[in-house]
Order: sequence, then C-alpha cells, then structure tokens
Amino acid sequence: MRICRLLISLSCLLWLPMSYAGQMAIVIDDFGYRHKIESQILMLSPNISISILPDSPHGLEMAKKAYQQDREILIHLPMAPISRQNLERNTLLPSMGQEEIEKIIQRAIKKIPHAKGINNHMGSAMTANSAAMQRVMNVLKQTDYYFIDSMTSAKSKGYQIALASGVPALQRHIFLDHDINLHAIRRQFNIAIDIARKKGFVVVIGHPHPETALILQQEIATLPADITLVTPSALLTQTKKIAEKAHDGTLVDTTDTIAVIELEANEFKKNRLSTEKVKNERIFLNNIDESNTTSVQSLSGQPTKSINTLTHQQKLQMSLSLFPVPIQYLLLQNKKSVLFSKIEPSQNERANLLQSNQSLN
Repeated sequence: MRICRLLISLSCLLWLPMSYAGQMAIVIDDFGYRHKIESQILMLSPNISISILPDSPHGLEMAKKAYQQDREILIHLPMAPISRQNLERNTLLPSMGQEEIEKIIQRAIKKIPHAKGINNHMGSAMTANSAAMQRVMNVLKQTDYYFIDSMTSAKSKGYQIALASGVPALQRHIFLDHDINLHAIRRQFNIAIDIARKKGFVVVIGHPHPETALILQQEIATLPADITLVTPSALLTQTKKIAEKAHDGTLVDTTDTIAVIELEANEFKKNRLSTEKVKNERIFLNNIDESNTTSVQSLSGQPTKSINTLTHQQKLQMSLSLFPVPIQYLLLQNKKSVLFSKIEPSQNERANLLQSNQSLN
C-alpha cells in the first residue's frame, strides 16, 4: 500500500509545472486616517506591509507601531490623477520641476521614518508622464528606497522607468478590494494565489477596510502550503528573476479599468466629505457592529472574537490536507474554475459604473 502511494505521488510530480510554488507580497495602502481598523490590520501577520500617506493625522504613530513589529513600511506618495479630485497635501504634479519633486519626496521621507519603499497614491496622470516619472526616479536612485507601481492606470510608465533608472521596482498585479464586498475580496485573493502559482510571485494591494481585514485574517490562516507570504524587499532579493518574468510579459489584472474607476470614485467621494463628515465616518468605523465583523487576531495569538463558521474554501482546503501535496495540486486544478476563475462584470454593470463615475466628475 505504501509503495502504491509513493508511486502515485511520484507520477503526479511529473505533471507539476515548474512555477508550482509562489510568493505573495501584500501591501495595505492609505494608512494614517482610520486608526481603529489600521490597528486591527497591524494585528495580522507582520509579513503584510503597510503604505502610509505622509500628511495623514496618524501616519507617524502607525509607522512607529509597524517598526516595533518589524513590519515593512512604505510611503504612499500622492500623485496627480486624471480625474478631478481634492488632492492630498504635497501631491506630485506632472508640471513640477526636479527641485520641487525632490523637496516633496525628501519631506515625505522625514515624515514617515523607517520606510523602505515608495508606491503611488492615485497618480494616473503623473505615472503616465514619462518625463515626470523620470524626475521622481532621479530622486529615488540617490536613496535606498524601492518603488512599487500601484498601476492605477494601464498607461503607467513608473515601473519601466524605475528599472531603466536602476531603482529596484515591482508593480501591482491585483487590487483586493476595489469592490468592498466579502465575496469579491475573497475571490480576488484566490486569483492572487493563482497568479503566484503561475508566475512564481504576485504583488497585491489592499486598503484599510473592515472587510479586507476580515478576509485577510481568514485566508492567511489557511494559506496553501505552496504559497509563502513575503515582504516586497524579500521579492526584490530576486530582482533578476523578477525582471526576467516581467519582461516576458507583464501580467496585469484584467479588471484594471473597472478597479481603477471604482477606486478613484471612492477617493473622490472620500475627499468631498467635509471635516465634520470625516469625523462622523471615523466614529462609525470605531463603532462597527460586531455581529457583522470579526475582530482580527492579535500578535499574541488571542482573538477578541473567534470565527465560528468556515468558508467553503477553508472546508475544501482542510479536506485536501488529507492528501499528498502533488495530489492536492491536481485536485485544485479540477476545482480551478470554481476557486480561481475571474467573474467579469456584465456590460450593463460596467456601463452603470462608468456612468456613475462620470456623474461624480
């Protein structure tokens, strides 16, 4: 019987693709405004990185907390979008000269200590401008900072210009929560796993929403054995391999357009709020109905509220754990259409989303 199992496992290994194991880097953007939910995210795995807005009210506090956890920190550098929006202070504009851009970046570096990298906040107009991004890279190449292109536009040139300038760089593959819905976020996480298996690595960006924190808590606790959660710096230790894979054909989430429209619409709505409304929103976030959300497990391992139900995916993964890893992989391939397929929005949904975005402008 043992010999039969061994033969089956060995035969399965012959069918495994070379990129079976994968690494996943997760960055949570927009840190510095929502103290309670950001504190919950800081209770998740320290391999989840955070990106902090330089002029946010809680940015410095969050940077200090993250540093104490040995968590990787990025500066979420505001850059000009195409759509008309209220902008963060010291947003980089394509019209700015080299001296002004350098001044803003150096100021951001001082405001967010212990950071190792920079990624763009919004920036669909800035990152599509080659000359403007070259001025940004002229500053970064004099530092030890890496750059992650958030890919808020399919026309972004940030990643390519960073590499050409000698700045270590990555680019985002998946937005977790452009649709702030538990089912949608879980689906995006599963797609990220699929990309990591196919390409060897994936860069994921999320935002500080209660729904995102809950899904990350659940999914990371049951992360498949062939997927490793790493920091962007860990990915960049393999710069040569990553560059080769990127030049072999950049993989961008097929929902880029719809995701960016929704993200920019959300940013526009948030920035239109008056100071009083922002305060009300923070009060609301601090009083989330605990019957609908689950508190994130702390670093000490003591959850404030346990999860009583398992998702379909978690049940499946527990069942698969009874089999050898190669057989698990083959079984997952048969389930791939269910677990990892991308459900694209219908034409009517896409049209309605575009119309709502235009009405905001």
